[in-house]
Amino acid sequence: MSIQQTEKSASVLVRGKLNVVGETHTESDPRRKDEKRFALAMTGGGYWTEAELLDQQQQVGARRQRVRQGPANDDQPADLMEMRAAHAAGLLLDEFEKLAAEASTVANTPTATPWQVITALVKKALDFKNIEGRIDRGWLQTVTPAVDQAVQAMFDNVLAARNKYRDDLKAAQANKSVDEAFAATRAFASNAVALRNLSEAVMKAVGAPPSTDPDALKNYARKQRSMSMGLAAVLSSQPGVWKVGRAHIADLQSGVAKVDTSRINLVTKEAFNQEFETWLLANPDI
Repeated sequence: MSIQQTEKSASVLVRGKLNVVGETHTESDPRRKDEKRFALAMTGGGYWTEAELLDQQQQVGARRQRVRQGPANDDQPADLMEMRAAHAAGLLLDEFEKLAAEASTVANTPTATPWQVITALVKKALDFKNIEGRIDRGWLQTVTPAVDQAVQAMFDNVLAARNKYRDDLKAAQANKSVDEAFAATRAFASNAVALRNLSEAVMKAVGAPPSTDPDALKNYARKQRSMSMGLAAVLSSQPGVWKVGRAHIADLQSGVAKVDTSRINLVTKEAFNQEFETWLLANPDI
Protein backbone atom coordinates (compact mmCIF):
# COMPACT_ATOMS: atom_id res chain seq x y z
CA MET A 1 0.00 0.00 0.00
CA SER A 2 1.40 3.40 -0.95
CA ILE A 3 1.44 6.53 1.16
CA GLN A 4 -0.98 8.15 -1.27
CA GLN A 5 -3.45 5.30 -0.87
CA THR A 6 -3.18 5.49 2.90
CA GLU A 7 -3.92 9.21 2.84
CA LYS A 8 -7.22 8.62 1.00
CA SER A 9 -8.52 6.11 3.54
CA ALA A 10 -10.29 7.12 6.74
CA SER A 11 -7.83 8.15 9.40
CA VAL A 12 -8.03 9.00 13.08
CA LEU A 13 -5.82 11.99 12.19
CA VAL A 14 -7.48 14.94 10.47
CA ARG A 15 -5.88 17.15 7.83
CA GLY A 16 -6.04 20.89 8.40
CA LYS A 17 -6.42 20.55 12.18
CA LEU A 18 -4.13 20.23 15.14
CA ASN A 19 -4.40 16.61 16.25
CA VAL A 20 -3.68 16.29 19.96
CA VAL A 21 -2.67 12.67 20.48
CA GLY A 22 -2.10 10.68 23.65
CA GLU A 23 1.02 8.64 24.25
CA THR A 24 3.20 6.86 26.76
CA HIS A 25 6.43 8.83 26.41
CA THR A 26 8.78 5.88 26.88
CA GLU A 27 6.93 3.99 24.13
CA SER A 28 6.97 6.83 21.58
CA ASP A 29 10.47 8.18 22.22
CA PRO A 30 12.33 5.39 20.33
CA ARG A 31 10.09 5.72 17.27
CA ARG A 32 9.82 9.51 16.85
CA LYS A 33 11.28 9.43 13.35
CA ASP A 34 8.58 7.07 12.09
CA GLU A 35 5.82 8.88 13.96
CA LYS A 36 6.89 12.10 12.23
CA ARG A 37 6.70 10.39 8.83
CA PHE A 38 3.23 9.10 9.70
CA ALA A 39 2.06 12.53 10.91
CA LEU A 40 3.28 14.19 7.72
CA ALA A 41 1.61 11.59 5.51
CA MET A 42 -1.72 11.80 7.31
CA THR A 43 -1.95 15.52 8.07
CA GLY A 44 0.59 17.30 5.88
CA GLY A 45 1.53 19.30 8.96
CA GLY A 46 4.05 19.43 11.77
CA TYR A 47 4.88 17.14 14.67
CA TRP A 48 5.59 18.20 18.25
CA THR A 49 6.43 16.32 21.42
CA GLU A 50 4.73 17.34 24.65
CA ALA A 51 7.11 20.19 25.56
CA GLU A 52 7.79 21.42 22.02
CA LEU A 53 4.59 23.12 20.90
CA LEU A 54 4.82 26.85 21.50
CA ASP A 55 1.87 28.86 22.73
CA GLN A 56 1.94 31.63 20.14
CA GLN A 57 -1.39 33.32 20.79
CA GLN A 58 -2.56 32.78 24.34
CA GLN A 59 -2.11 35.92 26.45
CA VAL A 60 -3.88 35.45 29.75
CA GLY A 61 -2.81 37.33 32.85
CA ALA A 62 0.88 36.85 33.60
CA ARG A 63 1.33 33.92 31.22
CA ARG A 64 3.53 36.01 28.93
CA GLN A 65 6.00 36.31 31.80
CA ARG A 66 6.35 32.55 32.19
CA VAL A 67 8.86 31.45 29.58
CA ARG A 68 11.34 28.62 29.64
CA GLN A 69 14.96 29.44 30.16
CA GLY A 70 16.78 29.92 26.87
CA PRO A 71 16.80 32.41 23.99
CA ALA A 72 14.53 35.36 24.67
CA ASN A 73 11.33 35.41 22.63
CA ASP A 74 7.66 36.17 23.01
CA ASP A 75 6.57 32.57 22.79
CA GLN A 76 6.38 30.00 25.56
CA PRO A 77 5.61 26.31 25.68
CA ALA A 78 1.89 25.55 25.61
CA ASP A 79 2.64 23.17 28.48
CA LEU A 80 3.51 25.65 31.26
CA MET A 81 6.82 24.80 32.89
CA GLU A 82 5.59 25.77 36.37
CA MET A 83 2.91 23.11 36.15
CA ARG A 84 5.30 20.60 34.59
CA ALA A 85 7.59 21.14 37.56
CA ALA A 86 4.76 20.80 40.07
CA HIS A 87 3.50 17.68 38.31
CA ALA A 88 7.01 16.22 38.47
CA ALA A 89 7.04 16.78 42.22
CA GLY A 90 3.63 15.12 42.50
CA LEU A 91 4.74 12.12 40.44
CA LEU A 92 7.89 11.81 42.54
CA LEU A 93 5.85 11.81 45.74
CA ASP A 94 3.50 9.19 44.30
CA GLU A 95 6.38 6.88 43.39
CA PHE A 96 8.09 7.39 46.75
CA GLU A 97 4.84 6.60 48.58
CA LYS A 98 4.74 3.22 46.83
CA LEU A 99 8.34 2.41 47.76
CA ALA A 100 7.87 3.65 51.33
CA ALA A 101 4.81 1.42 51.73
CA GLU A 102 6.87 -1.57 50.61
CA ALA A 103 9.67 -0.60 53.00
CA SER A 104 7.22 -0.31 55.88
CA THR A 105 5.78 -3.74 55.13
CA VAL A 106 9.25 -5.28 54.96
CA ALA A 107 10.39 -3.62 58.19
CA ASN A 108 7.34 -4.75 60.15
CA THR A 109 6.84 -8.30 58.84
CA PRO A 110 8.69 -11.15 60.56
CA THR A 111 10.61 -13.37 58.14
CA ALA A 112 12.99 -16.31 58.25
CA THR A 113 15.05 -14.83 55.40
CA PRO A 114 15.62 -11.19 56.40
CA TRP A 115 18.61 -10.44 54.18
CA GLN A 116 16.86 -11.85 51.12
CA VAL A 117 13.85 -9.64 51.82
CA ILE A 118 16.06 -6.58 52.27
CA THR A 119 17.92 -7.38 49.04
CA ALA A 120 14.61 -7.58 47.14
CA LEU A 121 13.63 -4.17 48.53
CA VAL A 122 16.99 -2.69 47.51
CA LYS A 123 16.33 -3.85 43.93
CA LYS A 124 13.04 -1.97 44.00
CA ALA A 125 14.85 1.09 45.37
CA LEU A 126 17.22 0.91 42.39
CA ASP A 127 14.21 0.79 40.04
CA PHE A 128 12.82 3.81 41.85
CA LYS A 129 16.12 5.64 41.35
CA ASN A 130 15.73 5.24 37.57
CA ILE A 131 12.14 6.46 37.70
CA GLU A 132 13.22 9.41 39.84
CA GLY A 133 15.81 10.39 37.24
CA ARG A 134 13.28 10.19 34.40
CA ILE A 135 10.81 12.36 36.31
CA ASP A 136 13.53 14.88 37.16
CA ARG A 137 14.45 15.23 33.48
CA GLY A 138 10.85 16.19 32.71
CA TRP A 139 11.06 19.73 34.07
CA LEU A 140 13.34 22.73 33.66
CA GLN A 141 14.01 25.84 35.70
CA THR A 142 11.13 28.32 35.51
CA VAL A 143 11.10 32.05 36.15
CA THR A 144 9.05 31.55 39.31
CA PRO A 145 11.61 31.05 42.12
CA ALA A 146 9.06 29.80 44.65
CA VAL A 147 8.12 26.93 42.34
CA ASP A 148 11.73 26.04 41.56
CA GLN A 149 12.75 26.06 45.21
CA ALA A 150 9.80 23.98 46.40
CA VAL A 151 10.13 21.39 43.63
CA GLN A 152 13.91 21.14 44.00
CA ALA A 153 13.48 20.61 47.75
CA MET A 154 11.36 17.54 47.00
CA PHE A 155 14.00 16.03 44.74
CA ASP A 156 16.85 16.94 47.12
CA ASN A 157 15.11 15.30 50.07
CA VAL A 158 14.41 12.12 48.13
CA LEU A 159 18.07 11.96 47.13
CA ALA A 160 19.15 12.49 50.73
CA ALA A 161 16.76 9.75 51.94
CA ARG A 162 18.09 7.28 49.37
CA ASN A 163 21.70 8.06 50.20
CA LYS A 164 21.13 7.69 53.94
CA TYR A 165 19.35 4.39 53.46
CA ARG A 166 22.23 3.12 51.32
CA ASP A 167 24.80 4.15 53.93
CA ASP A 168 22.76 2.72 56.84
CA LEU A 169 22.34 -0.60 55.06
CA LYS A 170 26.08 -0.80 54.35
CA ALA A 171 26.75 -0.25 58.05
CA ALA A 172 24.18 -2.89 59.02
CA GLN A 173 25.73 -5.40 56.64
CA ALA A 174 29.22 -4.62 57.94
CA ASN A 175 27.96 -5.21 61.47
CA LYS A 176 25.96 -8.27 60.34
CA SER A 177 23.02 -6.76 62.17
CA VAL A 178 19.53 -7.58 60.92
CA ASP A 179 18.09 -5.29 63.58
CA GLU A 180 20.05 -2.36 62.18
CA ALA A 181 18.91 -3.18 58.65
CA PHE A 182 15.26 -3.22 59.65
CA ALA A 183 15.65 -0.03 61.68
CA ALA A 184 17.18 1.66 58.62
CA THR A 185 14.28 0.42 56.50
CA ARG A 186 11.72 1.81 58.96
CA ALA A 187 13.53 5.15 58.98
CA PHE A 188 13.56 5.22 55.19
CA ALA A 189 9.81 4.56 55.03
CA SER A 190 9.15 7.41 57.48
CA ASN A 191 10.43 9.95 54.93
CA ALA A 192 7.04 9.81 53.20
CA VAL A 193 5.60 12.03 55.93
CA ALA A 194 8.25 14.71 55.43
CA LEU A 195 7.74 14.63 51.66
CA ARG A 196 3.99 15.15 52.07
CA ASN A 197 4.76 18.24 54.11
CA LEU A 198 7.15 19.49 51.41
CA SER A 199 4.46 18.99 48.77
CA GLU A 200 2.37 21.65 50.50
CA ALA A 201 5.01 24.27 49.60
CA VAL A 202 4.80 23.21 45.95
CA MET A 203 1.00 23.43 46.06
CA LYS A 204 1.16 26.90 47.56
CA ALA A 205 3.65 28.04 44.93
CA VAL A 206 1.33 27.05 42.06
CA GLY A 207 -1.91 28.17 43.72
CA ALA A 208 -3.29 24.73 44.46
CA PRO A 209 -5.76 24.24 47.33
CA PRO A 210 -3.90 23.03 50.44
CA SER A 211 -4.22 19.31 51.09
CA THR A 212 -2.44 16.47 52.84
CA ASP A 213 -3.66 13.93 50.24
CA PRO A 214 -0.54 12.52 48.52
CA ASP A 215 -2.39 12.51 45.18
CA ALA A 216 -3.62 16.11 45.44
CA LEU A 217 -0.56 17.81 43.97
CA LYS A 218 -0.16 15.29 41.14
CA ASN A 219 -3.83 15.53 40.14
CA TYR A 220 -4.05 19.31 40.41
CA ALA A 221 -0.93 19.94 38.33
CA ARG A 222 -1.94 17.38 35.70
CA LYS A 223 -5.39 18.96 35.27
CA GLN A 224 -3.90 22.45 35.05
CA ARG A 225 -1.46 21.23 32.41
CA SER A 226 -4.31 19.61 30.48
CA MET A 227 -6.31 22.86 30.51
CA SER A 228 -3.29 24.90 29.41
CA MET A 229 -2.59 22.44 26.60
CA GLY A 230 -6.20 22.46 25.47
CA LEU A 231 -6.44 26.25 25.36
CA ALA A 232 -3.18 26.59 23.45
CA ALA A 233 -4.20 23.88 20.99
CA VAL A 234 -7.57 25.51 20.31
CA LEU A 235 -5.90 28.86 19.64
CA SER A 236 -3.13 27.39 17.47
CA SER A 237 -3.32 27.77 13.70
CA GLN A 238 -0.76 25.00 13.12
CA PRO A 239 -2.01 21.73 11.61
CA GLY A 240 -0.25 18.51 12.47
CA VAL A 241 0.25 16.19 15.43
CA TRP A 242 1.02 17.16 19.02
CA LYS A 243 1.87 14.16 21.19
CA VAL A 244 1.03 14.55 24.90
CA GLY A 245 0.65 12.23 27.87
CA ARG A 246 -2.41 10.00 27.58
CA ALA A 247 -3.86 11.34 30.86
CA HIS A 248 -4.14 14.81 29.31
CA ILE A 249 -6.28 13.42 26.49
CA ALA A 250 -8.53 11.77 29.08
CA ASP A 251 -8.87 15.08 30.94
CA LEU A 252 -9.81 16.93 27.75
CA GLN A 253 -12.24 14.26 26.55
CA SER A 254 -13.98 13.90 29.91
CA GLY A 255 -14.36 17.63 30.50
CA VAL A 256 -12.16 17.61 33.61
CA ALA A 257 -10.12 20.24 31.79
CA LYS A 258 -12.92 22.63 30.89
CA VAL A 259 -11.98 23.50 27.31
CA ASP A 260 -14.14 23.57 24.17
CA THR A 261 -12.14 21.21 21.97
CA SER A 262 -14.41 21.33 18.91
CA ARG A 263 -11.73 23.09 16.84
CA ILE A 264 -9.11 20.42 17.42
CA ASN A 265 -8.99 16.65 17.00
CA LEU A 266 -8.38 14.57 20.13
CA VAL A 267 -6.95 11.08 19.55
CA THR A 268 -6.32 8.41 22.15
CA LYS A 269 -3.03 6.58 22.34
CA GLU A 270 -4.73 3.31 21.42
CA ALA A 271 -6.39 4.69 18.28
CA PHE A 272 -3.16 6.34 17.12
CA ASN A 273 -1.05 3.25 17.77
CA GLN A 274 -3.37 0.92 15.89
CA GLU A 275 -3.32 3.07 12.76
CA PHE A 276 0.36 3.94 13.07
CA GLU A 277 1.44 0.31 13.32
CA THR A 278 -0.65 -0.67 10.28
CA TRP A 279 0.74 2.26 8.30
CA LEU A 280 4.32 1.46 9.31
CA LEU A 281 4.07 -2.10 7.97
CA ALA A 282 3.04 -0.68 4.60
CA ASN A 283 5.57 2.17 4.66
CA PRO A 284 8.83 0.91 6.24
CA ASP A 285 11.77 3.28 6.32
CA ILE A 286 14.28 1.05 4.48
